[in-house]
Amino acid sequence: ILRKYKYPPDQAEEAAQLVLNQAETLCEAWL
Repeated sequence: ILRKYKYPPDQAEEAAQLVLNQAETLCEAWL
């Protein structure tokens, strides 16, 4: 996923956290 958006290494962790937050939101929406 990080390669897809070409995040710089220093933003990779922040980007991963954002993806996790989005995934949690989607799960809540499905429930």
